Amino acid sequence: MPKWLENYKRHTIKENTFKMHERNVYKKIIPLIGHMKIAELSPTIYQMFINKIAEQNISRRTIEIIHTTMSNALNKAVSLQIIPKNPCYGVTIPNKKINQIKKEEDLEVRGIDNYSKYMNYNQYESK
Repeated sequence: MPKWLENYKRHTIKENTFKMHERNVYKKIIPLIGHMKIAELSPTIYQMFINKIAEQNISRRTIEIIHTTMSNALNKAVSLQIIPKNPCYGVTIPNKKINQIKKEEDLEVRGIDNYSKYMNYNQYESK
């Protein structure tokens, strides 16, 4: 990904857009899947990556931007014949509001009254 940024993006997009891609690569993408070879990245693994990003306290729009960064990089890998197809194709961006409602309903069924306190506690434990 760093090579894609430098070789294919730095001089083709505005500086702020470049910084956004760079931030996504170094802060979100590399820490979670940077250890993998590009050929190892399957649609299932990529969906798991997006799901993990969605668990973080970031907006759906930010998740979409991270997805766009990955998809752009992997489209270039396809055009360079490094991989046969883009594993980002067909990913489902989780709807955070629906997931929050489901978690709250689950807590209600379990008889836990203070949803937000419980959710915050679990959020910190998973890190």
